[in-house]
Amino acid sequence: MSEFDFLNFKILYGDTLLNQSFTLFNRSDFLVQNNEKYQFQLLKNEVILVQIAFSISENTAKSPFIGPYAGFEFLTTTINTEEFDWFIAQIKNYLSNKGIEKINIKQQPNFFQIPNYNDLFINLHKTQVEYNQHINLTIFNEENLHQSKKRKLKKLISNHFYASKIENPTEAQLHNAYELIAKNRHRKGFYISLDENSFGKLFQNQAVYHLFAVFTVDGKMVATSVAVLINTEIVYHFLPADDDEYLSESPSILLYTYIANYFKSLGFKIFDLGISSLKEIKNEGLITFKKQLGAENIDLITFEINLNSTITDYEINNITT
Repeated sequence: MSEFDFLNFKILYGDTLLNQSFTLFNRSDFLVQNNEKYQFQLLKNEVILVQIAFSISENTAKSPFIGPYAGFEFLTTTINTEEFDWFIAQIKNYLSNKGIEKINIKQQPNFFQIPNYNDLFINLHKTQVEYNQHINLTIFNEENLHQSKKRKLKKLISNHFYASKIENPTEAQLHNAYELIAKNRHRKGFYISLDENSFGKLFQNQAVYHLFAVFTVDGKMVATSVAVLINTEIVYHFLPADDDEYLSESPSILLYTYIANYFKSLGFKIFDLGISSLKEIKNEGLITFKKQLGAENIDLITFEINLNSTITDYEINNITT
């Protein structure tokens, strides 16, 4: 009896899709609507070892379809390379039989590095490696900020700038936040994927999306961002923006530290600041800014699998749903 006799490959699709055990961008509501979508799980003795979800678009299985990352979620520390490769083989065979030509996976960073799951990806083809930065909230302390950032923060507070979480944002608050974000991204030459109406609808899901902002003493919004709860340990910094008239004051320093302290108090462990590179070209200024706030770096890796090539070392025939 081989070790693979103890493994069970489970396919979830359509009405069987799960949300409970998956982190945010692998959940069914983040898989593209009106398209094929699947969740795959590898179980050993009825215990889930690893899982992943895909949306199918233009003959490509994508994880995530939307969002900064998704990919494989590991629910155990005991999975080995042979078991993981076996799981990949089943996914490749199944999707190939469905007429899928390519798999694209933007793998969520392994923030905790215990164990180092990146070792399991040795047989997958990397197409892109971005420079992702995050703050470890378990050790975050404003006293550890770079001296220049501490001086800026102290000056912001002495000049009566203040940060807050906007509970149940009004239409006017959402409009102000969106305008600030759109103007900021235009200044930096970035595309904004959401229109104002879609941006407002995010906050109908109060379990996931939270709006934060920095204001002047007279109530003008000068920095804002959206905190996205990936799971119970990780919060993602989405669409950060500041007013170009206040760049010399650096209100973003107050915004970042406020959000970090807020979620640290709730027991979160990682404040993910997102990538500081684009197509592997590093933004050194942004990297330095985040480092001076206490950020660490970790790779954000994209994998691609061409299903038109030879499929697997563990080819299994007649996989059905």
